[in-house]
Amino acid sequence: MNLYRPEKVLIDRSTENCAHTKTILNSLRGVPVVSWSVNSHPLIRSVEHKAASFDERLAAACRCVRVGYRVGFHFDPIIRHEDMARHYAETINTIFDTVPESSIVWISMGALHFPPPLKQIIGPRFPNSRFIYDEFVRDEDGKMRCFRPLRVEMYRMIAGAIRARNHTVRLYLRMETPEIWRDVFATASPCQRELASELDGAVSCAASSR
Repeated sequence: MNLYRPEKVLIDRSTENCAHTKTILNSLRGVPVVSWSVNSHPLIRSVEHKAASFDERLAAACRCVRVGYRVGFHFDPIIRHEDMARHYAETINTIFDTVPESSIVWISMGALHFPPPLKQIIGPRFPNSRFIYDEFVRDEDGKMRCFRPLRVEMYRMIAGAIRARNHTVRLYLRMETPEIWRDVFATASPCQRELASELDGAVSCAASSR
């Protein structure tokens, strides 16, 4: 959301629940960006309990595109799991095979992070969720995050799979440090104002290409 030009506010509605689609289409005006959180098929099936399926999310995205909305996708939370490179590549390829590329404004990436007490809650409630026993360390903000080299490896892997399909869609990281930005993109991380400006620019480019 653009916080710096209130007369031109950009609305980015992000969801995993496709039941919101009709509400979005009926209530929002102008040119908002509607985004969906996405993940690999194994994680959606095993971790995202009661959320819409991946196919349902893509169908909702296509419905929004057909009536003039632009869309985005958030790989968040990214979680390490077996054969993850292949599974995330399948998700990425399906997105670009299904949704018109000119309507995709941005794709973000964010690794799983959580407050330490959450591990004791997830464990008993979801005993089959083994991801909480991965190589997590307490970060400066007190949250548990996957070990830095592993996060960088995941981001590079997903970014590479995206760039193999599309060289222009805006990629950015969610809730990450400048050091991680440099390791992944080989560039300094933008400040909040700069990132907002870049996302505004991505929306304008998407609008002019249609």
